[in-house]
Amino acid sequence: MVLPIGKAHLLLRPTPFGHIGVFPEQLDNWAWFESLTVPAGEVKRCLNLFAYTGASSLVLASMGWQVTHVDASKPTLLWARENAQASGLAEAPIRWIQEDALRFVDREVRRGNRYDLVLMDPPSYGHGPKGERWSIEDGMVALLQSVFEVLAEQPVGVLWTGHTETEVVMPLLLQVEEIAKSLGLRNPKMERATLQDIVGRSLDFGYRIRWLPRG
Repeated sequence: MVLPIGKAHLLLRPTPFGHIGVFPEQLDNWAWFESLTVPAGEVKRCLNLFAYTGASSLVLASMGWQVTHVDASKPTLLWARENAQASGLAEAPIRWIQEDALRFVDREVRRGNRYDLVLMDPPSYGHGPKGERWSIEDGMVALLQSVFEVLAEQPVGVLWTGHTETEVVMPLLLQVEEIAKSLGLRNPKMERATLQDIVGRSLDFGYRIRWLPRG
């Protein structure tokens, strides 16, 4: 089955983990991307961490963004490239990187590479390609600090989505509040992502947190 998202076409298939290759709670974020136009002659760069099967990468690439797509899972990365092929975006300016997110961002900081927009959809727990252990409680503050450091001078923003419990996430936000302020970013608020089922009941699908420039 193929699901169209704008110019992107996502190949859906069941997995042993109960996933199908797309997270529908991202719909509002894909709609937000549509407002992030790239002026003629400008280059905008996005870093997409924990990028899964590539829906966000492909939506942005179809709009003219240069995207660096990072995921620790080789099968998932191959799936994302299949989606690019199905979308007619195989030659789009997307770098496909299999790597631990924090390790990759730290290298980008040292290299002096900077991004206008950073996306993150981290799991509560996971492992990198070399067995690196990941947990939000232990690693998220360090990741956010590096993400803020890799932002361009006039960034579009940072988007963090996920399903971790609110009582875990909120203390992590407070730890990076002053860093975000120093970069001219507004204090974010956690918004719940919701969808409706076929009988109209509202279903909670996690959260989204956006740091956007003041103005």
